[in-house]
Amino acid sequence: MVRRIRVLRTLTRDGTVIPQAAAAARLASAVAQLPSAHGFAGFSSWLVEGCRIAQPLEPLMGSRVGTLHQLAPGALVSVQAGLEIEGAPLLIGAPALIGNHGEAASLLVQPF
Repeated sequence: MVRRIRVLRTLTRDGTVIPQAAAAARLASAVAQLPSAHGFAGFSSWLVEGCRIAQPLEPLMGSRVGTLHQLAPGALVSVQAGLEIEGAPLLIGAPALIGNHGEAASLLVQPF
């Protein structure tokens, strides 16, 4: 079975330094709290996508998702978020694995 995931990165043209470590840490902290959405409270927008029954990816929960879907333990999801650090807007995302009962969810790759 093929799984679809996304990795998002913010790029600049003017040489602006992107606070990558801070952004990655904030995303990892929010993801660790999944399936709860509480970790995303400080983000301007966010989205968790996955496959409930079959492909393609569909929104499961997010800042603009009306009906939140329960995330199954062990599920592979794509997480995207918009945030601002030091006045710079950033869009980041990475695949994550939802933890089994009692385990924290975690990013599978660093978003930068």
